Amino acid sequence: MKKYVRGHNRNNHKPAKSIESFWDVQENGCWLWSGGTDRDNKYGLYHIAHKTILAHRYVYEKFKGIIPTGLRLHHTCRMTRCVNPDHLVPVTQAENMQAETTLTLAKALDIKTRYWSKLATVAELMAEYGLASQTIYGITSGARWANATKQNNV
Repeated sequence: MKKYVRGHNRNNHKPAKSIESFWDVQENGCWLWSGGTDRDNKYGLYHIAHKTILAHRYVYEKFKGIIPTGLRLHHTCRMTRCVNPDHLVPVTQAENMQAETTLTLAKALDIKTRYWSKLATVAELMAEYGLASQTIYGITSGARWANATKQNNV
């Protein structure tokens, strides 16, 4: 005689959700991950076969193939929660770091000015500059690019 834990029925398994149900397609083409995220709410996490992996890496490999050893995925849209494989490019760590430093003082000042003057929303600035919401909020709050002021942008 088999015993079962109360409330558990071996025939009552929910079908697994398809991976496509974990992202929302945006107007700019980004597929923003709506599932679980890492501690910083920066990257999507996907749980499969008792393992947790970065969602963008899983989706990339599902649609494009294996990521070459030693390479990382660069988000060309600069949205870290985007899992659109067309927005992901395998690069070296050095190439990835170089791509992340393209934000200039002038751009940071423009973001801060337009946001606080209510000329643009966070969503509009994200789309225009290809930046994640965390980056926009960091700039507008002064946590990032604190030196982005009119005096320093001569």
